[in-house]
Amino acid sequence: MGLSVLDPPTRIILLLITVVAITFHYGNVPLAVALFSIAAVLEPKHRRTIVKTGIVAGCIVLAAASLNFMIGVVGFGTASVAPKRAAIVLARSIEDGPARWVLEEDCASAEPRYALCEYWGADIPTNVGAALWSENGMEQAPPELNARIREEEVARLTEAFLSYPGAQTWALMENAWRQFFLVGARYTRPGDLVEARGGRIQLVVAQDTVFENIRDELGSVQSTLYIASLAGLFLLRGYRGVAVVLFAGLAINAAIFGGFSAPVPRYQARVAWVAFAVVVVLLADHYLRSQSMSRHYQNE
Repeated sequence: MGLSVLDPPTRIILLLITVVAITFHYGNVPLAVALFSIAAVLEPKHRRTIVKTGIVAGCIVLAAASLNFMIGVVGFGTASVAPKRAAIVLARSIEDGPARWVLEEDCASAEPRYALCEYWGADIPTNVGAALWSENGMEQAPPELNARIREEEVARLTEAFLSYPGAQTWALMENAWRQFFLVGARYTRPGDLVEARGGRIQLVVAQDTVFENIRDELGSVQSTLYIASLAGLFLLRGYRGVAVVLFAGLAINAAIFGGFSAPVPRYQARVAWVAFAVVVVLLADHYLRSQSMSRHYQNE
């Protein structure tokens, strides 16, 4: 089953789609690694099958990371698989507390170690948006200082976790839990792309559209279908592997994007449709199997 039932051209197309999908966001790389690992564990316990799954998964992730690396070198002159990324994980830890507490201690010392103390001093923001994109946010820092802030991000996060492991772990779990159930259309906005000053292209949100008038209702429908689909997976028998991978994917997505960034509807809404689609496919498969068995018994 799986890819083995598809012809070679279809397999290649699906693999290319997977590579491109992983490349779209650097957070998709750890998500893909985790899901491929779970899928390999759920494979029949034949060494050749597990090794083959591991090789294919490894090649897909390596191809996606390499593509991101080339984009960084060509487009930004940076040798990185996540070129010019914002320090979102650091901003998340600042809002949750641990990184902010570390910075408060360091900035109050006689010889601060971190570039953010040079930039913020004692005026440290308390939420993700302010820490990144406000007038005094990290993304508004002068280029050289911004580069130093990015370089120091891992060191600050490591110190924050080692200094406050309980608080940081609890914050991650709480944000992931909130994100898992947080879906909706609140961030969906129809609009037009227009040329702004300096030749930049920006989105101008359309006002008083039909969609705007029913956006909240559509969000409620999506939330209902999402929760109903999750419940439906428990009621369908014979699809344990599919249910495990799906639940794991949704949970890991919530942990990566909600836990390390911020719990907002769009992060889970963009994958919530998968739960509904999978349940519909499984119900169709269950119906066809039942019909086939019924015809079989009738023919006997």
